[in-house]
Amino acid sequence: ATDNEPPPPPTTFGIQTKKTKVSMTELLRCIPSELDEEMDYPDLSGMKRKGRLPPAKSTKASRVLVTCREERPEEEETFPM
Repeated sequence: ATDNEPPPPPTTFGIQTKKTKVSMTELLRCIPSELDEEMDYPDLSGMKRKGRLPPAKSTKASRVLVTCREERPEEEETFPM
């Protein structure tokens, strides 16, 4: 780089903030007067879920874990006399 080159202009990364007419008190109180036009997220209110997922099937590891965690009846030891 040479000394005669001007510095690069400042660049903005991402989306630049839009100016709005909403006052700071309305923003802090979340008054939806003019906030409705700014939607950051898609409107998913009309979407409907189709059914549910089936219940999970047991695996070999889960079956072994259940058998290990079951309480076993204690056996009485007999002492021969």
